Amino acid sequence: MQRQSIQRIGRCASTSRHSIRCASTEAPASSSTSTNDALPPLRAAMLVHRSPLLTPTPTPFESAYYAYTSRLRMALSNPVPLDFYFKKGSLTERRFQRAQWAREREVFGERLAGKKVDVGDIPAEEVVQLNTRKEGDEPGRAVGGEADKTRIERVGAGDLYLLVKDKKSGQWGLPVGGLQGKEALHEAAVRSLADGLGKGMDTWLVTRKPIGLIEGQSDAEHTFIFKSHILTGSPELTSESPYSEYAWLTKEEIRQALGDEGAVWNQVEPLLN
Repeated sequence: MQRQSIQRIGRCASTSRHSIRCASTEAPASSSTSTNDALPPLRAAMLVHRSPLLTPTPTPFESAYYAYTSRLRMALSNPVPLDFYFKKGSLTERRFQRAQWAREREVFGERLAGKKVDVGDIPAEEVVQLNTRKEGDEPGRAVGGEADKTRIERVGAGDLYLLVKDKKSGQWGLPVGGLQGKEALHEAAVRSLADGLGKGMDTWLVTRKPIGLIEGQSDAEHTFIFKSHILTGSPELTSESPYSEYAWLTKEEIRQALGDEGAVWNQVEPLLN
């Protein structure tokens, strides 16, 4: 009797396992596929930034602050050990002593600077001519005085950003492209920049994470914005490029090109200096 009951229990267990296996096979498919299909297509855009080339002219307050901190630094600093840095009585030592006395007289005045240091006759040094440039000396001006906006050297004291004009739509915007294969968003942004504007630019990607998002309407494309700095080179347009023009523009010029009320300007404006 015990043997028969054990066999009956084993058959019931195998039947239950078979039913469970069948139930798992017939389970409905996951809904993740349908969810992924509903996502809008993604694109990656690159915001290429050119840092200022010229040092901005300090304001009166900044000039006064720098002069004040310079006086404090000279008053609190220890005297320079001449025996350690210069040979006794050498020409470099005498030139340094004269220059140091001139700095102290300029900062503290003749009364505190004391008598002029007697260093004897010092031969004049060769004058080095520095090529200085002011904001008004902008290179690359076209006929009529309008600056060539394709030159990266324009507006040396300000920040410039690269904008391109699409051949099909005729609208200005950032260099943008879609994803190919299994590439990441930042890889698509770098590749699209090289495909559309050539490989003549040496740029540095600031971060692999997007810094902005341009959302489309309903099922329209969503564009993630990445930022890079240009180091050397310039864009090169070819016949296969999707862009007809490019320009290095300031923040105000970008606002005029994109329009005040456009969705692109609203998303890009906080990213500009």
